[in-house]
Amino acid sequence: MSWLVGMALLGSCGARDCHPGDLSPATMAQAERQGTELRHLLAVFEKFHGSYPVTLDQLGVGAEITRMPCGTTWTYTPASNGASYLLRLGDYGRNGFLLEWNDRNSTWQWDT
Repeated sequence: MSWLVGMALLGSCGARDCHPGDLSPATMAQAERQGTELRHLLAVFEKFHGSYPVTLDQLGVGAEITRMPCGTTWTYTPASNGASYLLRLGDYGRNGFLLEWNDRNSTWQWDT
């Protein structure tokens, strides 16, 4: 499967701007949708390669997928064995919010 095909499955970030520390429900939903899109690409990668990628760059997606409109970027940390991962958006100390997905727990968690 071409990673460009995977990118075509994804929606854009949209025109809404996020406001660190003062997130609207629409922006929070947008962030979760974007994270779900990343999770889908990670699952496809894992299916074809047998483990999750070392970096998001290996997915072949650009900043439109890994960055929210306000400039906050997703961070990705794979487990050392390649069997699970952690996705994060924001930094509570710097942005006033943190959205986190832990693949082992299969849940989104907001800290605002």
